[in-house]
Amino acid sequence: MARPAGTTDRDYIVSCPGATLGEGLAVRGEQVTEAGPGIDAWLRHTGLRR
Repeated sequence: MARPAGTTDRDYIVSCPGATLGEGLAVRGEQVTEAGPGIDAWLRHTGLRR
């Protein structure tokens, strides 16, 4: 069943009560091979990598 666009945050909140949700990172399929620097920056920004 298709869901309306933009409901991901709400879906996680409903399905994972009590969880702490952080900032996400979207990478489109056609951009995956060039996404490394952006992923590294996101990991540092979120504190998951120093």
